[in-house]
Amino acid sequence: MTLSKTMISGGRTRTKTSKIKLCLALTLCLVLVSGLIPIADAGQVVVSSDEQLAFARSLMKEGKFDLAVIELERLIHFLPEDSKIREARYLIGLSYVMARRYEAAREALLPLTQPPVNDGFDEKALFLMGESYYRQGFYREAGFYFERILNDHPQPEMKGLSNYRLGWMEMHMDKWEEASHYFSMVEDSSFLHRKAQLLAAESLSGKDLPYKSPTEAGVLGAVVPGLGHAYVGRYRDAGVAFLLNALFIWASVEAFQSDLNVLGGILVFLELGWYSGSVYSAVNATHKYNRQLRDDFLGPLHEEIDLNRVATNSKPIGLVFRIQF
Repeated sequence: MTLSKTMISGGRTRTKTSKIKLCLALTLCLVLVSGLIPIADAGQVVVSSDEQLAFARSLMKEGKFDLAVIELERLIHFLPEDSKIREARYLIGLSYVMARRYEAAREALLPLTQPPVNDGFDEKALFLMGESYYRQGFYREAGFYFERILNDHPQPEMKGLSNYRLGWMEMHMDKWEEASHYFSMVEDSSFLHRKAQLLAAESLSGKDLPYKSPTEAGVLGAVVPGLGHAYVGRYRDAGVAFLLNALFIWASVEAFQSDLNVLGGILVFLELGWYSGSVYSAVNATHKYNRQLRDDFLGPLHEEIDLNRVATNSKPIGLVFRIQF
């Protein structure tokens, strides 16, 4: 910036205009610098943990479980010391269970099950751990967590839920008396008591299901190929097994009678494979028959845990059951 002007006479003269411009420029810079912080503060949006949890629950209710997890993880990241952190972690596990991502659910829930914290979320996390295994058909692993609730947590509601779930688990494993025992252990104070008492009596009827013996099916199939399949009503498979084995036996005999010993040996080797395969198939078919019989029995008693309404309020999380009889 030019502060002076050379005159024809050779002297220098300061101009008032340059001084004014300099003062204005400095004043403008000071105003802008001093206004930066207020402008940034005005653009900030502060969200509380309660609001963030409510938003995550609304996403879960809409079935947007992945988005709910993102919002909950955002809460944990920005508010690591907030009192709602454990609830946020629980909701993450619950979202994963709803989305059928059971491994991720267990990874999220496991830290909540560690002592010494006893805030209600620990036993609810245990229940969801068991539920995740139950939904995958891993009943022994599921039972471990349900039993932990019965042994380590006195909360009646969770005990009732665990006994009820254990009853269903035992029915899926054909342990009808054990199932009846667990159903009968659901206390009077539980909202599941009436349904549990009905199932305690109904489950005992499972002992009268006309199951077939896999061992007997295997023996029958070994004596006469195909007879094991006929034992469980699979007559088409029985016919195929009988014809194939008969064909290979006949071909083997013909080959040896024609002095085609190498061909006969090959055919015998193949026949042994078909023969053992038909016996194994008969045993497997019997297991399927029994499983279908059990599923047909349990069908009218179908019980479904509806987790879609779990995160609808800010109170300690509960589980909503929907039972069809």
